[in-house]
Amino acid sequence: MRGRLRVACALAICCATLALGGGLWWHRRLVAPANPSSEIVGLVVDAPETLMVGEPLRVALAATGSADGLVTLAYVGIAGLKLYTAHLTRGRGGVVIPSSDTRQSGTATLIATAGRARASKSVELEPRPPVDPIVAFVGARSIIADGGHWCMAVVIPLDELGNVVAEGTTVELSVVHPDNVLEQIRTQVLQQLAWVRIYSGTLAGRSIVTASSGGMHGPEATFEEVPGWPVPFAIRASAVGTPADGRQLVTLRTDIVKDENGNPMLDGTLITFMSRAESGGSRFIPTYTIDGIAKASLQAPQSPMTLSVGAGTYGTASRLIPLDFESGPAVGAFPVQISVDRAVQSFSMRAGPLLGLLHQFVPDGLSVSGELTNALGQRLRINAVSDGGYARGFVRLRTLEPGDYNLDVELGSGHGTTTFHVD
Repeated sequence: MRGRLRVACALAICCATLALGGGLWWHRRLVAPANPSSEIVGLVVDAPETLMVGEPLRVALAATGSADGLVTLAYVGIAGLKLYTAHLTRGRGGVVIPSSDTRQSGTATLIATAGRARASKSVELEPRPPVDPIVAFVGARSIIADGGHWCMAVVIPLDELGNVVAEGTTVELSVVHPDNVLEQIRTQVLQQLAWVRIYSGTLAGRSIVTASSGGMHGPEATFEEVPGWPVPFAIRASAVGTPADGRQLVTLRTDIVKDENGNPMLDGTLITFMSRAESGGSRFIPTYTIDGIAKASLQAPQSPMTLSVGAGTYGTASRLIPLDFESGPAVGAFPVQISVDRAVQSFSMRAGPLLGLLHQFVPDGLSVSGELTNALGQRLRINAVSDGGYARGFVRLRTLEPGDYNLDVELGSGHGTTTFHVD
């Protein structure tokens, strides 16, 4: 009995095992596809060679042997990687890549994979036509107006999606030089930009640059054509024979400082005036040009002398001119009057008017010297101070011997004289 029982149990276990295995096999057959992707052994990717940016990209997928299954499509563009999934039915399927993923121009690569099968395709995404604005970038901002220096204008035309337009797109530039000469230059986009050299003319001023492409336009750009190195120039002084009073100012000025093409130097060009005395002492006065002319004030020395004055800038100098400073501040002859006051036993001196080079009163407070001499050769100095254009001094009569006297009064190069008698 026990032996039969054991045989029966063994048979039951075998039957149960066979039934469970058969059920799993039928379940797998019913759930899994008839031809899983792992059975796809070959793939083909079909897409257009070129596509304008911003358009949907339709990709057709095909499997050899009409196999069914899932295919993963990788879209590698300028913006990065995108993944899409397609289900092949009887070996055919496809993917539509939306326009939002095709906005960047350049080469996009399509890579389809299914199991061990793999296929790829490249698509050129072409930019759209250019749109406003067409902007010209110009540099350097200033060049020398000598006909040989140049600056560069660079244009990067973009389409409506921000892509650089196609290689070979024509760009036209118009340049108006300071002499109102219109220069038109045509170039093409190469390696995502268009550029040209713009050569200067010989007239200084501002040049205007505009760019256009495909009927589109943009704002203007400018650059300066500036004067070159200066040529020798002349200087002048406002007055000749200025008194050496230590206070008068002489205005020095240059003629218009120009370059070799006649362009005045830019405002703010540094000009240095120099004055040199015969004794060897020098003074330097820096100043700047306005409308091509530089001015400076030179203070008169305190003693008579001749100064050599010149000016220089950027290695170019003017010719030296002499400036003579005479004794001052008074010039020429002036009257001297004597008034005797017997009541107080004194006489007063009145010298003047004391006039300068421009026939103006000399400054108040200047020391004026007078000298009395008589027939015996005796001398007496009288000191006075200028006030309101005149100098006044007093001498007591008791200090003077009777006789004739001569009075000489001097102030700078100005002088006056008179005679009188003392009883």
